Amino acid sequence: MSRDGGKGGVINGVRFFIFADTNIASPANATTQGTFQGFVSNSVAIDVGLNAANGKPLLLQDGAGEWSNSAGTMRNWIPLTSGEQKYNQMYQTKGQRYGMWPVTSVIPVTGATSVMWSPIVYTNANSTSGTYTFPYGGSTQVLVTIPNPSVGGPVAERPNPLMWGKDDVEWGCIGGIRSWGPSGVGGSDGKIYVFGAVTNGMLLARVNAASVTDKSQVSSQHGCDMRTMLTYTSV
Repeated sequence: MSRDGGKGGVINGVRFFIFADTNIASPANATTQGTFQGFVSNSVAIDVGLNAANGKPLLLQDGAGEWSNSAGTMRNWIPLTSGEQKYNQMYQTKGQRYGMWPVTSVIPVTGATSVMWSPIVYTNANSTSGTYTFPYGGSTQVLVTIPNPSVGGPVAERPNPLMWGKDDVEWGCIGGIRSWGPSGVGGSDGKIYVFGAVTNGMLLARVNAASVTDKSQVSSQHGCDMRTMLTYTSV
């Protein structure tokens, strides 16, 4: 198993790591490297006991091998929409697929919930030349929760399956932060700031944590030029 990319965070005392692509292969041995069996377009591992935070070697609990449905098809940690699933099943032998690449920061919202934005990537395979391209298809918003660490998690949901289209500002796709609020360090009253990628530059947007899933509540400004990007306003 090989992995690509990876960010992470801590929710409700659980430290976890997220990866963009997981390459699943059959078991290797002394003479064989194993046979490629497919991709999980996003996956997650948990550092049991917060070992990394305490300076100890990681003890990872990895769910990638468990993520198959009744037909043996690999699932994703960030769920696909029914349309994305149907497309991937239809073209799974032709190299075409949709996937989420969660390569951005995980931003705390509450003690049990964090938010992130993930690019939706389309793999476009040319069967004649054998080449591949990965067009950007917009971004999805992901809420990550661990309501009860003793039961399991983290759980990913997509409250906005397509939050920004491929021609919109890429809000959140290159990360974001949670600021301090009036209550100071460790408080829960700071705003969420996200970066937006544009040609030859970058925008910065902000939103109250309670309104993070509402596109109409985010605002942005590019330098001294105030303008609205969809419903986001820059600062």
